[in-house]
Amino acid sequence: MGPSLDDLKAHLNITDSDNDDELLGMLDAAVDVAESIVGPLAGDTVTETHYGLSSDVLVLRQVPVAALVSVSGRLWPGAAVTSYLLSDYELDGALGTLRLVSGYRFAGDVTVTYTTGRETPAAVWLAVLIIAAHLWETQRGAAPVGPLSTDDGTVSGLGFAIPNRARELLAPFAYGPRVS
Repeated sequence: MGPSLDDLKAHLNITDSDNDDELLGMLDAAVDVAESIVGPLAGDTVTETHYGLSSDVLVLRQVPVAALVSVSGRLWPGAAVTSYLLSDYELDGALGTLRLVSGYRFAGDVTVTYTTGRETPAAVWLAVLIIAAHLWETQRGAAPVGPLSTDDGTVSGLGFAIPNRARELLAPFAYGPRVS
């Protein structure tokens, strides 16, 4: 569970409820920004079908993968769908790859249901609060502290930027390019 509206209001030293809807919007946008850097923050259940497989490995489309829910498939169009035991698979959640423990290849159409997400570090949630606060303060017209920078470390005049403090908090958890 990520930061709440109350957490953001405490971070901003806001005690009234006059702008709660707007603050929630800022918090949602901040989560979107953080997810674009570190991947999903909250777990979702995803079902996807891979058609016409003939491969040793199946690459899932969303990472990180927290857990497999089900795997089923059919060898050819019109064949009966077969559900498989989850213990037959080896999952690398960080990479989103699935292999058969037996060493056999995936064949035909395979449908996989899984949950995404991971336990989110406190630094990521703090970065979300910093980004939300930045969105709130810049749209309120907060005056810059110095000639080129604001008090949160961003350079003014360059449009929207993620505050440096938030970027530094997110950097260790950013996921890099995927190769498949």
